[in-house]
Amino acid sequence: MLEKYDYNTAVNGLTLRLIQWRFGIDILNETDAWATGTGPGRSQALLDEKYIEYGLYTGNADLGDSGYLGYNFHDQYIETMVNTGIPGVIILFGMMFLILLRRAEMYIFPLPAFIVTAIFFITESALERQAGIVIFTLMLSSLKNIQSPYSNRIQISERS
Repeated sequence: MLEKYDYNTAVNGLTLRLIQWRFGIDILNETDAWATGTGPGRSQALLDEKYIEYGLYTGNADLGDSGYLGYNFHDQYIETMVNTGIPGVIILFGMMFLILLRRAEMYIFPLPAFIVTAIFFITESALERQAGIVIFTLMLSSLKNIQSPYSNRIQISERS
């Protein structure tokens, strides 16, 4: 990792994610926020400050380009860690672990879908988007047994 970047430093997707992971750890260390996180509203501003501090491309105002400013961490685990600290990541991993503990016949979504989602979280902050939240919530809600415990007790009474 470089200590400073020029506006024209070539950065590909992998390099950018590695830089963002480093920035996430730096932010947690500098704000001493491992236990509580920085808060969802503050983390993006702190990340943008890192982009500026290290000289990453911040755009051209004449062209309406904002460069890397506004780019999130592109990793749901790092995003959660910076936003909510270690407790938030433990809760996220706990929810994902619960998925793996359930019997396969209780899933609405197939188990490979959960595994793909867990891997996808490494490359994208899916829960920062409405669609990602909806899909993850649907997956978590599929953990519940679909059949009602009262379904066998329902009887239709005939009116005379």
